[in-house]
Amino acid sequence: MIEFLFLIFGFVFMEFFSYFVHRFLFHGPLWFIHRSHHEKRLHLLEWNDLFSFGFSLVAISLTSWAYQNLQWSFFAFCFGINLYGLLYFVAHDQHIHRRFGLGLPRLKFALLDRIKSAHQQHHASNQKLGQGPFGLFWL
Repeated sequence: MIEFLFLIFGFVFMEFFSYFVHRFLFHGPLWFIHRSHHEKRLHLLEWNDLFSFGFSLVAISLTSWAYQNLQWSFFAFCFGINLYGLLYFVAHDQHIHRRFGLGLPRLKFALLDRIKSAHQQHHASNQKLGQGPFGLFWL
């Protein structure tokens, strides 16, 4: 039971982490990379994907370490982080931006439609400042 709570905590932690990183770093000193996500995509990948690759490597490495060292509560926390990453990919990259041509069906859930609407508001401008919301699922 405690591991389930750590998993939930890992997921919720990531929404707060994502909000602060997106608002204060991506739309701050790291705008020169993140800007590619706010511009028309000309290629399969964009510079902003470097963040996803980097975060994925860290999350998978931490999860692997926790598993190998039998740290089950930390493993559950890391699993929550990875679950957030997977759902972020599905909601953001597939449902909202239709990236990578995976041909996944459009999911019809009110929550996904609200997320898409908020994200479109965020993308209404390609400027560095003044465009919220910065979270994906809640914030």
